[in-house]
Amino acid sequence: MPSGRTVCRSRRLSSRSASRADTGWFVEGGRLAEESIRATLGRAGAPLGGSLEAILDFGCGCGRVLCRWHDLDTRVCGSDLSDPAVKWCRTHLPFVEAGVNALEPPLTYGDASFDLVYALSVLTHLPVETQLAWRDELGRVLRPAAICC
Repeated sequence: MPSGRTVCRSRRLSSRSASRADTGWFVEGGRLAEESIRATLGRAGAPLGGSLEAILDFGCGCGRVLCRWHDLDTRVCGSDLSDPAVKWCRTHLPFVEAGVNALEPPLTYGDASFDLVYALSVLTHLPVETQLAWRDELGRVLRPAAICC
């Protein structure tokens, strides 16, 4: 289990991040997402934990993927619409800087703040106009030559 067995056990919160309220599926989904992100970074020649100074999980929920980065010497941030999910992250994932975002941009982060931004199953739930606004906003917080997946 990630982060010393720190996994969100709230069915209400975890079912928002996974397709069903099943802790095993929730954990497995986080593991698969971690593998996918690591593989993407490897193909880009930027392994996780290498030169990445800051990561943003946009739409972090209650930390299904965030909890997997507990051993990195990297600034780890998460942003989500759900105040209860962000509060859970703040309480249980002390290595994460978690914040609530609005439905529309902007984020509270400065320009060029992150080397990696990922948004897993977030943008597809939004109207096209909102997707485009978030695409531009995520581009704003990315550093030059950063990775977005």
